[in-house]
Amino acid sequence: MAHTRTVSIVQPALPRYRVPFFDALARDLAEREIKVEVVLPSSTEGLHGPGGRGDAAPGSPSWVRRVDGGRAVTVHGRRLQSQGRALRPKPGDAVVIGLQASLVDAWRLLLPPGRDYRVGLWGHVGSFVAPGNRADLAAERFLMRRSDHVFAYTEEGAALARRTVGPRVVTAVQNSIDTTYLLDPRGPAVAADVRSRFGLVGDRHLAYIGALDISKRIDLLAAALEELHRLDPQVRVLVAGEGQDGHLLDPAVARGQVIRLGFGTDDIKAAIPALCSALLMPGRVGLVAVDALAMGLPLVTAEGSRHGPEHAYLIEGQSLLTSAAAPLALARTALSALDRPRQAWSYPTLDAMVSNFASGVRRMLHDDPRPGSWPRASPPSATSSKPPVAWVTNFDAPYRRPVWEELARTTDLTVLLTSDQTGVDARARGTDWFTSDARNGYRKALAATRSRRVLNVDMALARRRSNTLLPRRGHVVLGGWESPVYWQLAWQARRRSNRLVGFYESTARSQRFQRGPVSWVRAVYFRGLDAVIVPGREAERAVLAMGVPADRIYVGFNPVEVEVFREAAARRRPGPDPTAWPGHRYLFVGQLIERKNLAALIDAFLLMSADGDSLTIVGSGPLEEELSASAAAHRGITMRPHVLYDEVPGIMAEHHTLVLPSTEEVWGLVANEALAAGLHAVVSERAGVASSVRGMRGVWITPTDTVGLARAMEASRRTWSGWIDEPEMWEHTPVRFADEIRKALGVA
Repeated sequence: MAHTRTVSIVQPALPRYRVPFFDALARDLAEREIKVEVVLPSSTEGLHGPGGRGDAAPGSPSWVRRVDGGRAVTVHGRRLQSQGRALRPKPGDAVVIGLQASLVDAWRLLLPPGRDYRVGLWGHVGSFVAPGNRADLAAERFLMRRSDHVFAYTEEGAALARRTVGPRVVTAVQNSIDTTYLLDPRGPAVAADVRSRFGLVGDRHLAYIGALDISKRIDLLAAALEELHRLDPQVRVLVAGEGQDGHLLDPAVARGQVIRLGFGTDDIKAAIPALCSALLMPGRVGLVAVDALAMGLPLVTAEGSRHGPEHAYLIEGQSLLTSAAAPLALARTALSALDRPRQAWSYPTLDAMVSNFASGVRRMLHDDPRPGSWPRASPPSATSSKPPVAWVTNFDAPYRRPVWEELARTTDLTVLLTSDQTGVDARARGTDWFTSDARNGYRKALAATRSRRVLNVDMALARRRSNTLLPRRGHVVLGGWESPVYWQLAWQARRRSNRLVGFYESTARSQRFQRGPVSWVRAVYFRGLDAVIVPGREAERAVLAMGVPADRIYVGFNPVEVEVFREAAARRRPGPDPTAWPGHRYLFVGQLIERKNLAALIDAFLLMSADGDSLTIVGSGPLEEELSASAAAHRGITMRPHVLYDEVPGIMAEHHTLVLPSTEEVWGLVANEALAAGLHAVVSERAGVASSVRGMRGVWITPTDTVGLARAMEASRRTWSGWIDEPEMWEHTPVRFADEIRKALGVA
């Protein structure tokens, strides 16, 4: 039998809602010979939660280990906590501890060089419930860099963590609770009892679930209840929670408006959907967001609150209604929520949270068997025995990093950039284009002087001594040809006896020059290389047309991190039932520029859409103002600003069909991403990806005119029967593409 390793999860307390999570996590990891223990202080002080919530777990589950010796000291107003010597992991074991600069144990565990155990950090990542202290945030970033894994509460926090430590060591846990309380058989009896005792009629009532403390703004709630009673005295408010500010509700209780139900136990919460039509939470929204989504009730809150990261699970105008931070405004918004039709919303489940956390633990311990997952690369060294490779390209594009990381696993890779990202259009790209992963396993260097654009071409020159950045008797990948720097580096690479391999993505449709002197120069360049890598059949045909022999062309498939999109889809969807969301959800993700053909997309949607259908346009660019005005004038169209690449999987998982309507597209990786997430894809015939995905399930190749787009979008909706199970795109991983590149380099 394999050696059983132990993962110690350090917690300051064990609230009742966490017990089902740790129970399921312990069972899951036990099947992998990994023991889970939750380390708690022996003292019970403070275990009842803020405001006396009374949610401390009773008894002591088998996976709990209580330790003595913990202490806390206050230094200059800051409370520093430590468990002392009780936290001493054995070699090969792991500790997961809170991501807090004030936890002395985190520093003690992470600082020793050459440690023989793993350390994970679990927390919000970033400033959610309180304003960020610059020193604390800097300290937390330092701790994350020293850690082996970061477990972020939500996707939003995970995106922040990935900017610091990279994608391979971050898990978005998707914090949740056990919502099976909705099936509690005591719920109907409790609902009947409340109706009988308090004379409740119908369900035009509100519920409050949570602690009654300062973070929940009970003072604002009390004032809003006065206004609500004046507007509609028939509306009652059921309060499931206790706390130090509960006395502020006494006047509302006295006038019969508020019904105090005590702590929010499972039977009480199970009764709420039968009695109420909305939840009211004027202050901090945390896991009550999951309650609202599971119950199918909109949640009403007020502006100005510092919410937990779970607030992002809610969608403004649908599952979330935010009022001004004034009593009358809050009361009016609450009343409007009572007349909204009930809906079935997706939400992160406890099962998904357990699966996410367990997967992160296995990766932290380097025991993740998922196909396509990548071992963490070691930093290259001067004495590396791996074959040396230099990859010359213009920008450090986030979508290309997974391929480079995989290539660096078996080669001594240096990525040479011809631009310092100053040529990237900040209006159309996210901040991830201007940050980079410091733990990706390959070196990067700037190989060119600052470029200038002449006739829409980057005219960059190689820097002095740039030849020293190239390997000797190694391999050089040239990711372009149109700038002088590529010709200079190609010549220098030949002098250093390197194999030269081109990387060419354009198709015959996307080539700017298809004949004449520029076309001839391009053909001379590629015919002079030892091999050419192309990401698709359309690009292969373009290279063959240049006169490059077929035996020198290596055809791959432009990849994305298919596992990331696959996992996001599993986490965010409401289940296999395709009717769980009203209408058909169309999506566009990309730059808001002319060649993306968005005007035709909007017209096509208006031509074919049915009741409940929606179109979400995600992106930024020069056309943003014009498109926003058009979207505002039509129901069902929503504009969202550009998001980080790490956030795209979650957005994809909440839609049915991606539309790529471009009149010109070298490839169109967004189609890969959508298909990897199990979506349908309507793809322009002018996109390079079109010929490579033609014939895949859920794909429609279409002309770029309005009628053609509308017909393809309607066909997708008509044939929709649920997300695609095991889509063909799962086969096209960065690992597989890197294997083809290795063949071209001669290092396979």
